[in-house]
Parts: sequence; structure tokens; C-alpha cells
Amino acid sequence: MQHFGVDSFEALMALFGEGGPYAGNSGWYDILRAAQDGDRITVTLPDYQTSISGLFVRTGEGRIMIDMGHSHLVPEAEFARFGGHWAGGLSHGWPGEYGMYHLQGVNGERWATATSGGQMLSDIPCNIWDCVAIGYDLAAIGGNALTSASLAGALPSGGLTLTGIAAGTTINQTATAAGLAHTYQGLAKGKSSNVDALVVSVTAVFNPFPVIGTLSGIGQLLYDLFDPAIPWG
Repeated sequence: MQHFGVDSFEALMALFGEGGPYAGNSGWYDILRAAQDGDRITVTLPDYQTSISGLFVRTGEGRIMIDMGHSHLVPEAEFARFGGHWAGGLSHGWPGEYGMYHLQGVNGERWATATSGGQMLSDIPCNIWDCVAIGYDLAAIGGNALTSASLAGALPSGGLTLTGIAAGTTINQTATAAGLAHTYQGLAKGKSSNVDALVVSVTAVFNPFPVIGTLSGIGQLLYDLFDPAIPWG
């Protein structure tokens, strides 16, 4: 809103609606919404060979610019138009009438065309879910399951049982600690919510206990899968 000089969400969306300067280019709106300062944007023509690239930056007045190198700053609108609608695309033998936007940043990668709306062409899961947190969840659950199985006698007695308990406990505790650190780092960067931090903290309390820890780990996993409120992509 600051960049476009509007004071309401409705006025912002009108720019991308019929008659607006970005009409039909809701894909670029998705890119702008996902981008952070320093993220790289590459825009490719429909021939998939010609492209321009640069880094998102902002001026002191909050204007969004793209640094193409050597302090060569261009308005974001130039990149939007480059990958926008190409009426003559089919006559050139291109596979479509739209270029491609490719965003690379701290939160992963996104691909979009001008008309993609909220649907990224690749629909990469890690643009929706926090795959790192989910990985830690699975590791913690796996470690706890190994410990539980060892304690229950599912593994042969003796050294193998002790090894299973030690390995499971180590995996669980390491994954739990890493998950805590990841979530609180995300909280500091605005990529995790206070609720996320609370849930992972409660899970960490129960994780050391073999059976209840497995259940709490599964609960944490379900939470991370069904709470994509703050996208990581």
C-alpha cells in the first residue's frame, strides 16, 4: 500500500482489477506479496530463453525497486510488464502468451505467470507448509517410536535394546531442540506466530516421555500440516 500510494486494500486490489494499470496480472501481485528485501526475481519471456533478473529493494519512501546490479534500479512495474501478457506470443510459436516470474528468497522459491492468481504453477508444498518444522516433527516422532519399541521389548534384549533406547532418545531430543530453535527464529523474523511458539514449547515438555511424547509429536505434526497461516514460500 505504501509503495502504490493507496490507503485501503480495496484501492490496492483495484490496481490489479479491470481498468487498472496491472489488470490481469494478479500473478505479479502474488510475487510482490511474497517477496522480501534482497530476494531475487527472474522474469522470463514466453520463449523461456530471454530473461532479466535483479534483487528486490526499497527506497527510503517505501517504493519497491529492483536492483539489476551496479546500482541500476528499475521500478518493479518494468519486471511486471516483461513477464506479463504477450498478445503475439502464439504467432511467435511460443507455448503460451505469458512469461514466467521466478522468485528466490529466504523462504524458498515460487513460480507464477501473470494470470496465476494465488496458484503457483508448481504448487511447491514448501511454499505452503513449513517443511523444515515438519521434518523435525517426523524425526522426533521416529526417535520416540524407536525408544518406545526398545522399552517395550520389540527389539532383542541386551546391547541392541540399550542402543535403540540411546539412539531414539538422542534423535528425539536433537529434533525437539532443533524444532524449538527453528520456531523461535521464525518468531523473531515474523514467520512464526505466538501460537506456533506455544505449541512447540508444550510439545517439547512432553517429548521426552516415550508414549505420551509420540502422541504429542503427532499432534505437533498435525498442527504444522493444518496451520499454514504464515506461508514459508
